[in-house]
Amino acid sequence: MDLDKNGPAFVAGGGVATYTMTATNNGTVGIGFPELSLPMTWEDSIPPGLIYVAGSATSANTLPPGQTVQVYWSTDGGVTWLDSEPAPASVTTVRWTLGAALASGTGATMSFQAEVPVSYPSVVIDNTAILKLGPIGELDRDTVGHVRAAGFTVTGVDHVFLDTVKIIHAQKPAGSGT
Repeated sequence: MDLDKNGPAFVAGGGVATYTMTATNNGTVGIGFPELSLPMTWEDSIPPGLIYVAGSATSANTLPPGQTVQVYWSTDGGVTWLDSEPAPASVTTVRWTLGAALASGTGATMSFQAEVPVSYPSVVIDNTAILKLGPIGELDRDTVGHVRAAGFTVTGVDHVFLDTVKIIHAQKPAGSGT
């Protein structure tokens, strides 16, 4: 099983970041057992300070033929889950649950969007997706980092631990203050 998380390299304040998470079953048997309450599940927290974009967790998912997905939203960091979308600003975590095992040799992609406020204070925005078997068994995780570009010039990116951690070097333009 492989999880590949993607997001934008740069997002200006006031812009929207689109995150995608693709799980690929490279094994010889299907993964996920919904009948045993162990479905294939993606979970992704909204980066702190960003605002979930309404409808984005259900609008662009890609599934194998015949597969279904149920989307759940949490407003308390994944302690409890709702099966109907709450107010976007209250969403802290999104969960996608497949209706059947992910067949060998197939993949599925889940996605969502988050708005970066103009006043977002951080220059680096990290986001981690987790692939689980049911609510407890973690199979894989992947982190993507990107730069909030407003008012900053990126001077270099160091990739560490096979893209799991990205260290961003940035500096303010001359004359812009601290």
